[in-house]
Order: sequence, then structure tokens, then C-alpha cells
Amino acid sequence: ATASPVVVFDRDAIELTGRSTLPDFLRTVPQVFGGGASENNSGFFSDAANAGLNIGGGSGVNLRGLGTDSTLVLLDGRRMAPAGFGEFVDISTIPVTAIERVEVLTDGASAIYGSDAVGGVVNIILRDDFEGAETRVRYGTVTEGDNHEVLAGQALGARWAGGGGLISYEFRRRTDLDSNDRDFTRDSLDPTDLLPRQTRHGVFANAEQRLTPRMALFGRASYSHRRSEDALTSASTGVFVPGMNDTEQYGGSVGLTADVLGSWQAEIVATYDTIEITTSNQTFLVPFSPGDAPVAEGGQVNDSDLLSVETKADGVLLGLPGGEVSAAFGGQFRRETFSNARRSGAGAFVTAKDLDRDIFAVFGELFVPLVGQGNAMTALRRLELTVAARYEDYDDFGSTTDPKVGLLWSPVDGLNLRGTFGTSFRAPLLNELSETNRTAFLFSIPDPDNPDQTIPGMLLLGNNAELGPETATTWTAGLDWTPQAIPGFSVTVTYFSIDFDNRIAVPNAFLDGFADPRFASLVTRDPDPEFIARLTSLPNFRNLSPFDPADTRLLFDRRLRNLASVQTRGLDVSVSHGLETAVGSWTFTLDASYLFEQSEQLLATTAPVDVVDTVNNPADLRLNGAVTWSRDGLTANLRVNHTGAYRDVRVDPVVGVESWTTADVFLSYDTEGRTDSPWLKDTVFSFSVRNLLNEEPPFVTGLRDNGINFDPDNASALGRFIAFEITRNW
Repeated sequence: ATASPVVVFDRDAIELTGRSTLPDFLRTVPQVFGGGASENNSGFFSDAANAGLNIGGGSGVNLRGLGTDSTLVLLDGRRMAPAGFGEFVDISTIPVTAIERVEVLTDGASAIYGSDAVGGVVNIILRDDFEGAETRVRYGTVTEGDNHEVLAGQALGARWAGGGGLISYEFRRRTDLDSNDRDFTRDSLDPTDLLPRQTRHGVFANAEQRLTPRMALFGRASYSHRRSEDALTSASTGVFVPGMNDTEQYGGSVGLTADVLGSWQAEIVATYDTIEITTSNQTFLVPFSPGDAPVAEGGQVNDSDLLSVETKADGVLLGLPGGEVSAAFGGQFRRETFSNARRSGAGAFVTAKDLDRDIFAVFGELFVPLVGQGNAMTALRRLELTVAARYEDYDDFGSTTDPKVGLLWSPVDGLNLRGTFGTSFRAPLLNELSETNRTAFLFSIPDPDNPDQTIPGMLLLGNNAELGPETATTWTAGLDWTPQAIPGFSVTVTYFSIDFDNRIAVPNAFLDGFADPRFASLVTRDPDPEFIARLTSLPNFRNLSPFDPADTRLLFDRRLRNLASVQTRGLDVSVSHGLETAVGSWTFTLDASYLFEQSEQLLATTAPVDVVDTVNNPADLRLNGAVTWSRDGLTANLRVNHTGAYRDVRVDPVVGVESWTTADVFLSYDTEGRTDSPWLKDTVFSFSVRNLLNEEPPFVTGLRDNGINFDPDNASALGRFIAFEITRNW
């Protein structure tokens, strides 16, 4: 038990949900919001942050609704190269068959891991201790429409003197889900895909070998390729744009561990990871016929690379009456690179951005058991202090230091009271620091001092090389209760508070910003003529006025800036009870997350807006409850998922959106030790139904009248989905 709230999902927990992909599984976790980068909600469907930047059709993790760029995702404790424009790790490239467990830390953790760990950390641990062979096949299909998936996986593992290794391969193919297959999206123009067609291959391998009794070598390698194809038809622009996206990601790590100085262990590890996303699209007029020629073609290639070398050591410093004082410390070098190349028509790709940066970090953590078994007393069975800090220096924007303190107090056996306080940050993306996309326009605008006259006003758009990190202050308070009088029963409650400042955002204004007093700090009167001359020399500068740019009277700087703040408050509750009976083993669970507020404030001069319970933002309540029964190789699970009602504030008057409740069923039978048949032994047969009652998502008017009349951030268009799976161990 630690002071920070951590939830761990093992392979059995993942399989009980009947989900075949990691993004689908994590969307069942109440703390994970479905908005942001996801294959379910492109910018055509959703206005959620980062949805429109998700080239390649990947899926990130969005804890607390703070953004996929504010949740750190690790693979075996190590960073991966980010997808899109560098704002999220694409977890859809990781096959579920290769996963041993998923650890979710729902607390700010930059003091341990550095940038991006504002909403929390998701650590995906791969299988590494398997001997033999495992074959897995799966087929699933919707009961309405024409969407189905095929999955096949093979794992091979071996152990030998001083070491072992495992290799896992998975193939998955899924057809698209057409908007015509759902009543609530039939108003969309044809063709439009609610889910893209996908084909994915993934290979993961790891091995370790003890070189001496005190030293071991380990390594991991991975490769994945996903092709995604979809079609979107816009009602506002009247064009049909089919897209084809190829995502290729590969990398690995190699390291050495050594036992040193008694209880201490040292480690050095080098990691490299790269992801390349290639997109192509063609634009057609509507109505569209297969023989039509495209009116435009385009595409782009985004390439992200990550190289890191980290060394660390951990062990016992000294002994106290309450237990052993432990420490960990280390350092890291990391290089991040990003490039973007675009193509218009059938021409060659032209590199628009080629960026890189170096990061140096040092970190340390101290665990002090003030009270433990050796000096426990009445109302004070345990008292443990954890202190951590990390310093990171970026060569492109500066440095940051983030501390964290945690305290755990156990007044009686079975009850832990805990709290944490710390700071976190998110570094600006390489893409956000590049000013190659700067654009300026000169307009005729009303003179704020004399509205009857017009003056030249220049509007500056684009990224900003002067961006600093987004910063956050996070604290949690909670309890864990496992009463000895009720074996198998446990309750966990956590209150969290996150103050997220200096959020990188664009002022929500255009020409109205010149006279709006809320944006006065971004408007410059009689700007520097030399600066104006540099802006007018930009390739994208446009003079949309009769004035000479040299006479510019007002400059509205609408570039990305560290402007916004977000205050998030909420409560997580988890209850579970397991018991053995004469008719089998039973487990009852209830997990819920409730957001009291998520108030966004763009500027100090603007009023905060609470976005909880609004379209494309988190609903205040998300929960799931499950009942699991098992006996003699049979396992049955019934799961209920609930998203609370919310509001559509995009329309006047405001419209209510109904709550959404679905039920999932999972059944399996394991023949291990129950048959001698060579065809049936050591085999698991599984059957699952997602959305058993085929509940349609609540009606929400689609963006810009596109006819996609549901909220993909809080619901799914998939409908009832049944799947059969066979897993055989050899």
C-alpha cells in the first residue's frame, strides 16, 4: 500500500470485459474519459481537445478529461514515441495478448516520471514469464449492420538456465462501421464511416539472461503496423474525403542490472522508439460516384523518435524502529525529434518541420517508515512518509523542478488513511514551439477610439517559440479499508484536486478581439515597425485591407500562449467483495468516478466555465459494476456500465442529454485438468456480448449538422457486439 492511488488490472480482469483492444478496455475504467485522440472521435465527430490532430486514427489515454497530452503512458516503465503531432502515445498498437497487466496511477507524478504526468500515469506491463506456447483466435460481429473483427495471436515462451524469453504475435482485422447501419447517424451524407476499417500486425519480444550471480542483461523489442481506411462526407463543405493511414512503430530497450553494496541494485538501460504515420486522401464532389475523378489530393508524413539513456539505483539506507528507510535516485538523458512532411496533389512530400530537443533529468525518492511493526502503538499501527523530486532541463524552453510528498497513516489494522501533494508539468510539444506556420493578416477594423472610422489592424496566428511548460498542483486524500471482520471485502475512496495552470491555448476570438477588453493584454497599439515588417515578409501574409502594412495601428497576437487554467475536483470510489460458497466463488465490484467540477478559464479577465456535463466533455458520473461467478472451470461475468446525464450547451435553449447504461456478459470454460482429449485439453472457450440490450447512445446533434447525432466522447455507436474466442496452451 502506498500514499498514491494506484489501480492494477491483470490479464484476468482485462479478459472478463470481453474487449479485444487496449483502448476499448481502458474506456471501461471510470477515470478514463473517451475524448481526445481516439479512433472513435475524429475531428469530424468531436470538438474535444486533440481530436482533430489525430492523424493515423490512433487512440490515447485521457485521465480525468485533462487531455491525452496530460496522461503519461509507459511501456514496461519506459516512454514511447508519441503519435499524431507529438501529443499522445498510441496504445492501439499494443496487442492485448502481449499484456501481463495495466497499472493506472490516478495522481500527478512528474516528481517521478517528468513531463506529461499531470492527470496520471498508465504503465503497460508486457508478459515476460511464460513457458510453452499459446494460440488464440477470436471472431466478433455486430448484430445489426456489417462490422466484424478477426483476431489471431501466438505466443512462445521458454526458460533456460539463468534466463528466459518470450515472443508474441497478434493479427487483427476489423471492417468499417457504416453510418447507414445506425438510426441515429442515417442523416449523415453517404459515404461516412463511424469506425474505420483496420488491419494490424504486432510483434513483441523480450528476454533476460543472468551473466553472473549478481548481474543480468535484459532486452525488449517491438514492431507494429496498422493500416486504417475511412470515408467522411462533410455537409458543410459538400465533399467526400476518403483517407488511408499507415502507422508503423518499432523500438526496444536493452539494459543491465547489478546487485551492488549489499541490498542495493543498480540499472542502466537505453531505449529507442519511433513511429511514422503516413496519410493520404482524395477529395471528391458530392454526390459521389465510384468513377469520379478527385478534385484534390493530399497527404502527410509525421515521424516521431525518442532516444533515452537512464541509470538508477535503489536500496536500503538504514534501519529504523518502524522499518527500513529506502531510497532510489538516478539520472536520464532523452532526445526527442519530430518531423512533418506534406504533399499537395501528386507531387513529392515537402518537409515543413524538422525539430529536436535534448532533455537532462535527475530524480530521487525516499521512503521513511516512521512507525511500523517494531514500534506500533494504539491508533498508530503504521506511519509512512514518501518524498520525491525531479529536475528536468530542456534545451528549447528551460528547466523545471517538481516535488511530491505522500503520507500514509494506519490507525488500526486494515485501515489506511493517505494523502499526497505535489506539482506536475507538461512540456510544450516540439510542434507547438515551431513558428514555421506563422501567418499574418491585415484587416480594416473599426477604431476602438472612434468606431465610425476604420484603421489597419494586423492579426498574427500560429505557434510560439516562447511557450513555457504547463504547470499543475495536485493533491489527493483517501482511505483504503479491508476490515478483518469481513474477509474479501475492501473499500477505496480518493478525493482529488488538480489546479492546472499556464495551459497552452489560442484566444477564442477573431476580429472581435481587437476591441474586446478581455483580450487587451494581447493587443498592442502602434506596434514596432520592424516587427510588422518581419510579419509582412512571411510567405503566408495577406493584406485584406486598403492600408499600407507599415501604417498598422493595432496588432492582435493570437498565437498559442500559456493562457488557460483548469481546476478539477472529484471523487473516486471502489468497492469489492469476494466470497466462497458451496455453489462457487463470487466477486462483486463497483467502481465509480464523480467530477464535482472542471472549470476552464482562458484568461484572468474571463470568467471560468465549468465544462463538466457538457457535450464533448466528461459527464460528472461514470461507474461500472460487475458480478463474477466461477466454479469447476466455468466463469461468468455480468458488467453494467453507466454514464450520467449531461447537457448540450451549444444550443439555446440548453438541451438535456440522457444517461447511458449498457450491460456486458462474459462466459468462459477452461478445460485444464478436466479432460484428456488431445483436441480439448488446456483450452479456454470464451463467449462475450458487449451492449447486451443493444442500447443506442443518447441523441446529441452532430457537429456542423454532419448527421452524426451522438457524442462519441461519452458513448459508442458500435451497438450489440458478440464475440467467440478460443485459447489453447501447448
